[in-house]
Amino acid sequence: AKVRNYIRVYDTAAKIIKQNHPNIKLIGLCLGSRGTEELWRTFLNRSEHAAGTPWPIDGVAYHGYASGSSSTGWKGWAEPIINSARDVIASSTASANVIKSVSPKTKIFMDEVGIIIGCNPPFNMTATLGRGNLSSWWNLQSVVWALYVGELAAAGVDMLGASQFVGWVAGPPGWPVG
Repeated sequence: AKVRNYIRVYDTAAKIIKQNHPNIKLIGLCLGSRGTEELWRTFLNRSEHAAGTPWPIDGVAYHGYASGSSSTGWKGWAEPIINSARDVIASSTASANVIKSVSPKTKIFMDEVGIIIGCNPPFNMTATLGRGNLSSWWNLQSVVWALYVGELAAAGVDMLGASQFVGWVAGPPGWPVG
């Protein structure tokens, strides 16, 4: 039911935007997860959309964070993060297969790609620089990106967009600094 409500909103917005900006590309369903087969099949099914909705859907997007934590501190985080990235790749590949089978011309954008590592213990991006005690962060980030680029390009993902690449902004007092 939620996807059908979204489709109605998408259709209305897409028609208005395309009337005023005919060359603009529209991205639908920017998800915090990789979605489900049912969701993709419903959203990309032409018969679910109102007459006059621009077709095919130009693109869809979903997030791709790897995450992990370790009770042994920073040195134990690499394996859980890489395993998480492999899980993200598997679910993204499954979604990409459904998307491309239902709507081959629809582009797939995986945005919010990066590593989320939680704030316990606090993570300070300054420690990733030079000889800081977290300088191996960049090696781990490189491994995750290499996995994503190679595997997801082969799966049919058209674009990756970075997030959490260099940390996050400072929050309220007492929060970690990115």
